[in-house]
Amino acid sequence: MIHIAESGKGQPIILLHGFCENHHIWDSLASQLATQFRVLGVDLPGFGDSPLLPEKYTSLDDVADALAEELTYRKVGPAFVVGHSLGGYVALALAELYPELLQGIALVNSTTFGDSQDKKRTRDKVITFIAKHGVVPFINQFVEGIFYQKENFHEPYETVKAMGLSCSEEILIRYTAMMRDRIDRTFLLQQSTIPAMVIAGAEDSIVLVGQSQEMIDCLPEAHGTMLHSCGHMAMYEQPEKLYGHLVDFINNTATGGSRG
Repeated sequence: MIHIAESGKGQPIILLHGFCENHHIWDSLASQLATQFRVLGVDLPGFGDSPLLPEKYTSLDDVADALAEELTYRKVGPAFVVGHSLGGYVALALAELYPELLQGIALVNSTTFGDSQDKKRTRDKVITFIAKHGVVPFINQFVEGIFYQKENFHEPYETVKAMGLSCSEEILIRYTAMMRDRIDRTFLLQQSTIPAMVIAGAEDSIVLVGQSQEMIDCLPEAHGTMLHSCGHMAMYEQPEKLYGHLVDFINNTATGGSRG
């Protein structure tokens, strides 16, 4: 069973964390959202308090299948799904495979594009590195690059690092391979009946600004936001702006309008 931390009442909002994280990445945002909505902070399989998926599950679509089963069991939906980085990839898989469960998706420091060949090679190097050297040196290196001006975010930096260090080699290797092999779902921004929002960081070193701008250009103007002075961790680096854009998107989408 996938672990989900619930709070609040009303329209369901599902929060999906990124790679090397767990649902606590959203604690501050979740407490704000819970004053208006039913908030479900998910630990993706193998992270936080969720058990690892059986070995036969080898793709992010399999992760989406497991999450959809849990949401159906809990009678959640249609819901808004907010996905950070890896969580955005899972949100996109849900949008394509289980559109009846969703009312909208918001991608936070994430991308609809599949990996380039260069990025795939980098993923392969990550897998080799973790298998050879273990979790600690990988996490120490990984977390170094995700904050913009990290000296301003000492406590969040240590929090995210601790989340990563709690992960197993197996889970990091399996998800790295699943991210490498995911499909491009950019078409969902234009063709899907599910409203989508992109919230990007202008200084994100993981999802580069050019790629983020391509996604934003596919959307209605009000549904794409570039946050300045923000790296890969908008929930820490620009929390109030992130909250404001999300609430506007949720409220206006739920009532059939559009922001702006």
